[in-house]
Parts: sequence; C-alpha cells; structure tokens
Amino acid sequence: MVPLRRRKLLHNHKPPSNAKNGKSSKEETWDPKFHIGTRFREAFLGENGGGERLFSGHVAAYDGPASLYHVRYEDGEEEEMDEDKLEEIVV
Repeated sequence: MVPLRRRKLLHNHKPPSNAKNGKSSKEETWDPKFHIGTRFREAFLGENGGGERLFSGHVAAYDGPASLYHVRYEDGEEEEMDEDKLEEIVV
C-alpha cells in the first residue's frame, strides 16, 4: 500500500477558509466524480507468492486542491489515490 501523505482532507468539497476574515480564499468548489461513501474493490497479491486477494473499501474524503481521494479499506488501511485509479476499481 502507498503510505498516506499527511494533508488536510476536505470533507465538504470546498476550499479552506481564510483564517484572517473567515471567507473562502477562492469562490470555487469541487465536484468530484466519486463521492464520499463510494465503494470499491481492489486486488492485491498475497505474500510469499500467495494468490490474489480482494479488499473492499470506500471513499472517506476528497482533497479538491490536490484532486485526490482519501480511501479506507475494510482492514483499516488508508491511502490516497487519483480519479483514474479509483475509476478502475469502483464497483
């Protein structure tokens, strides 16, 4: 698995607010193709030559400025992936 890169995740798909005046730094919003809760299944090869194993998970958050999805697998692992990767494994 790819380690999770630390960054603020945007659960509401809007830019972070400016701490000085409480207004958005930009008036843009993001409309991700896959929304929070979208389910997926991804295959991984087992250790020591083991067979393929499927892991289910869901989209937990979307980082609009980086265009990355934060995903959580059923076994508790988490990672970020781009839309192209997620599109390949969505069920």
